[in-house]
Amino acid sequence: MTRALSACTALACALLAACVGPGWSPVESLGELGNDHAVIVGRVELVPPLGKDEQNFKNMIGSDMLRNKLLLITDEKWRRLNEAPERADYENRIEAPLEQTFFVRGDKKTFYVLIGELWLSAADKAYFPAGLKVDVRPTDRAVYVGTLRYRRNEFFQVTKREVIDDYERANAEFRKRFGSSQTLRKSLATPVKE
Repeated sequence: MTRALSACTALACALLAACVGPGWSPVESLGELGNDHAVIVGRVELVPPLGKDEQNFKNMIGSDMLRNKLLLITDEKWRRLNEAPERADYENRIEAPLEQTFFVRGDKKTFYVLIGELWLSAADKAYFPAGLKVDVRPTDRAVYVGTLRYRRNEFFQVTKREVIDDYERANAEFRKRFGSSQTLRKSLATPVKE
């Protein structure tokens, strides 16, 4: 019975991923951007880092898209998520690889990071509080949002959330990838004021 349940859960996860489509697309070249898009640059860190046995995707279809990634669920309007995100919420997500800088295509609009989600297995997820606002201007070509650092305990309970300004490192990576002709504007994520 447990094996059948695991197989069904894995299939449901794969179907969910297929139904909602890809998150914000990674950007390799500024030529990929339309006039209404900017490169969103940031990073997510866990303290302590994710251990190799803390995610278990044995026999889970589509687990590669979830391994070592924190899904940052975003929206153009602030709202508090008191429950797990619904299927429609996943359409606006950043699939942030842990401990690596991400470069994704986003709209040239201010957005909110509603919640973070880390899949631990086909049946278990850990949620990370966000409640962050990122200011993106219509004139931006590239925006640095900061390093979102979560301090956690062994039960994946967040003990502290910080937005770290690591602009110099991020800007060096940005210039290496995209050249020095474009400016990476610093617009650190700020806590939402309710």
